[in-house]
Amino acid sequence: MIKQTFLMAVAVAICGMAMAQTVEINNVKKARPAAFNYLKQNNVVQGYSTIYLLDQADRKTNVLGLSIYDNNLQEQHKIALTKTDRDFFVGSSFNGSAFCFNFFNTKDKEFVYNIYDLTGKPTGTYRVGDLSNAELLMFDAAMKSESETYGNNLVGLPGKGFLRYGYDKIKGMRASIEMFDTKGVKKWTETSGVSSADKSFETAFPFFANSEVVGSLFMTRESKFSMKDMKLFVAFADAATGKEKFRIPAKGKPGKYLYSPIGATYDEATSEYYIYGEYLPLGSNFAKDESTGIYIQSVSKAGVIVKETVTPWTEIRSKFPSQYKAEEEHLRKLTVHHIIRTADGNFCVIAEQYGKGVDAAAVAMNVLAAASGGSSGAGVVKMNIYDMVTLKLNSDRKLEEVMLTEKQKSGVSLSQGYQFLPSTMLAFMMKMDGYFDYSFTSVAPDRQTFNFNYINFDREKGEESNFVIGNVGYGKDKKLKSDPIRLPNKPTWFAVSPAKQGYISLVEYYKKDKKLVLRLERVNI
Repeated sequence: MIKQTFLMAVAVAICGMAMAQTVEINNVKKARPAAFNYLKQNNVVQGYSTIYLLDQADRKTNVLGLSIYDNNLQEQHKIALTKTDRDFFVGSSFNGSAFCFNFFNTKDKEFVYNIYDLTGKPTGTYRVGDLSNAELLMFDAAMKSESETYGNNLVGLPGKGFLRYGYDKIKGMRASIEMFDTKGVKKWTETSGVSSADKSFETAFPFFANSEVVGSLFMTRESKFSMKDMKLFVAFADAATGKEKFRIPAKGKPGKYLYSPIGATYDEATSEYYIYGEYLPLGSNFAKDESTGIYIQSVSKAGVIVKETVTPWTEIRSKFPSQYKAEEEHLRKLTVHHIIRTADGNFCVIAEQYGKGVDAAAVAMNVLAAASGGSSGAGVVKMNIYDMVTLKLNSDRKLEEVMLTEKQKSGVSLSQGYQFLPSTMLAFMMKMDGYFDYSFTSVAPDRQTFNFNYINFDREKGEESNFVIGNVGYGKDKKLKSDPIRLPNKPTWFAVSPAKQGYISLVEYYKKDKKLVLRLERVNI
């Protein structure tokens, strides 16, 4: 009966599939952006998967739909999944040969990782129970914030399985990374290797992964409630065993700077890792000092730092187009999202402007609450998000060009207590929670071209607000160009993801119509 209901419910209206590359899935009662996943193999998008709520088999059982598509949105497989009403979908990942879908069971308080092959056939299940209070609190906070980011604790490991980033169960909050294969069998568990004291707390973030190594960013501090003594480092481990190969400290090789790593890539042409982020003067404190600019490190496969370069914000701002007023420049800071080394040896840096502001609505709430003798608990600090900034550096990493792409200002209200943190730390935390408008970067396999995308809530004169997908491309002519895409309709929510070369993929959900729309849009590179 469930199977029959499913087949009827997923009757898809495919509008000129081969040409229009658009798919509609009807009778979808609920869907979340985190449930749409692009399938990447050898740095090329091969297809997509999406999971959604179709119906209830009974009062305590939900029927979910799982659809798998190729990179032209041709449906390859569709299956029905049954889950209890206590199973909350968290996120998904793809490792090149298998899918993994992460659920959290609110009754048993455990994570359940369901693994499927390319045809949608189940191959294994991995369960993680007896969770520490620290992890349960982190998960609860992530779900309440609706930041759609807790799924980032699951990473596909090509040819091997999946990585889970979590916490161990000893006193305090210690990061733990475990790898399980496509049959759901645990292969290894590793920690930061930092000497553990009762008052030591840490967090680990996925940083880089391929079939050979796993790179993780570790943040350690002495107190759960303070970042005063926070330290950062990047550790690279053997993907097969989890044993650490080398680590890169947040202190620069010349001993002049303190580094705040943001990302890492590997370049086959040079056989080097490029670790990048923001830097501060040596002796600074991550918890109270602002960054000075951006840095790039070249690191060999053996973990040797080959080269380090820095570019200060002052130099970057000096190349801003003249129409940007000086009084605006010092109010806006920059955070780095991604750095690409192109085939010609040049570097392109993708950044976004932001700055602290006052949340007028929160102030009003606090005033009203105070007048009645209470407190609203609302934070009064707001982080304003401004324009996209693209930097072009030559092969010697000297700044040559700055391109600003204007977009509508957006903002994120922060909880009480966050106002005491420096903007650099706030930006780092916002990035982990996915609050910036930047979405992703797609780099061609030959690294001659790339494009990055962002979300823009724009307003045209005389019209209501509309969503716009911003696209900036770097073509074979070595020039940057902007090419925004305006959404013709107004979905309840939408998300944008990488696609085959020359395209981006969009998923839109229309709650009133109970309709999920997947489509490809050509972009200008």
